[in-house]
Amino acid sequence: MGSWVIAVAIVAIGSSCLRFREGKRLRGAATASLIIAFFCYLMGAGQVLFADPARMCEPTVSIPDWDRYEEAFFPPHAACQWDDGRTYDLVSSWVNPLLFTALGTATMCIVALVASRYRKGSLR
Repeated sequence: MGSWVIAVAIVAIGSSCLRFREGKRLRGAATASLIIAFFCYLMGAGQVLFADPARMCEPTVSIPDWDRYEEAFFPPHAACQWDDGRTYDLVSSWVNPLLFTALGTATMCIVALVASRYRKGSLR
């Protein structure tokens, strides 16, 4: 199964929270974006946590010995690096762009929601 299928499933799960009723759009979009970001982060963190560099770095490139292995949990990143500058990422390429797009969208929706409520006078 292709890795993009998982990305589509994550977006579909998050998008199910959208509400198209008047007044609920921003809250629904923020909720959907946060759900997408959560599942996307879980996917990336799982790939970092369960990455086995001894098994995953050796067969990827014709150079037999890799130099070092780097990992980080935010943003999810796991990579094998060789002395000649080659790098092989073990986290799917769609994880970080989708994660930060979802977080940015959620932030914009929350700011717009707070601003619209403040203009109506309900946060005084």
